[in-house]
Amino acid sequence: MKIRNATPVINFLIAVSASLNFFWILNIVKTAAPATKGWLTLYAPVGPLSGLFIYSFLFGLVVFAILSRVIRSINQAGERRAFVIYYSSIVLFFLMVFPPIFETVAKLFE
Repeated sequence: MKIRNATPVINFLIAVSASLNFFWILNIVKTAAPATKGWLTLYAPVGPLSGLFIYSFLFGLVVFAILSRVIRSINQAGERRAFVIYYSSIVLFFLMVFPPIFETVAKLFE
């Protein structure tokens, strides 16, 4: 089944990719600079993880809103590129939130 206009779906995939990347980058910043834990803690029982999820979600919404205004149509090559970006972001996200990896990367920035 072919979607007649896949542009909103592609915009969503790119926004989710940006949100995932924002999450792991913010996670490394949180680990490297303990001062950021204060403004990331939105709900005390959960700690800074609450801010990571909320800020990543909001970042994804902003990216989606911007892309929806800027990108009106995407050709088939753009669809393939969006899926490659999406799947690459998923793999990178799972690697970069794995504690031995992100703690090692965070130590490089301390």
